[in-house]
Amino acid sequence: GDGALLQTGTEVAAAVMNNVPVVILVLNNGGWEAIKDLQIDLFGKDREIVSGWTTPDGKPYFANIADFARSLGATAERIEDPNDVAAAVERGFATPGPVFIEVISARELPWTKMHPTGWWDIAVPAYLGETRDDYVNKRGF
Repeated sequence: GDGALLQTGTEVAAAVMNNVPVVILVLNNGGWEAIKDLQIDLFGKDREIVSGWTTPDGKPYFANIADFARSLGATAERIEDPNDVAAAVERGFATPGPVFIEVISARELPWTKMHPTGWWDIAVPAYLGETRDDYVNKRGF
């Protein structure tokens, strides 16, 4: 996703410098929505904090991952219509070097809802009591 890519974007430069023939499809949901979902699941809607990208006046926005990838020398395009994804992937495989395809995706629950096991392992403090127990039980520990 967009948030994960922007946490470790140096790989884009490495792929360009080494001319790695790879096609990377990045889903852009306008922020760290998996973290937002986790915050809401564990603490409730009132405790969601700075996980969706918004301007100071609260207007949502989407970082332009294609521009970011191009700024580092990669071939890149931004897709807003899901019907255009297959053709973009085909173009990507026909293009030498690293290719980034950014796809704008859903920003809000329930469309962003992650599986109860989550995508990573996080520490949930014991002082959260039943909230922690519920989370741990969903994960199957």
